[in-house]
Amino acid sequence: MVGSGVPLDPEIREGFGAMTHTEMEEAINNSDRRLLTIEQILPTLATKTDLERFATKVDPERVTRDLRGEIADARREAMILIESVRDEVRVMADGFFALRDALHELTRRLEAKGVI
Repeated sequence: MVGSGVPLDPEIREGFGAMTHTEMEEAINNSDRRLLTIEQILPTLATKTDLERFATKVDPERVTRDLRGEIADARREAMILIESVRDEVRVMADGFFALRDALHELTRRLEAKGVI
């Protein structure tokens, strides 16, 4: 320490002089404030014991089986919906072709009468 007869630490590099008494007190006070803040926060943090009640044992093989079953169900449902849409498209196409045929017939009649 300065003035104590104790030599300066050789690890203190040039440009980084030893702290004055005031600087040391300020650093200690800052550390005390930080520790007080930590002490206030620590009791609010969950411990390992607190978190154990939320822990679950996951069987990866069971999860895989369950997911495969859900995927298979979704695939079956999608196929049913696709078939339903196909049926509706067929009905609409049949109606379109019937309408087209009726329009051709009407056009043919009108041409035969010389209207168009």
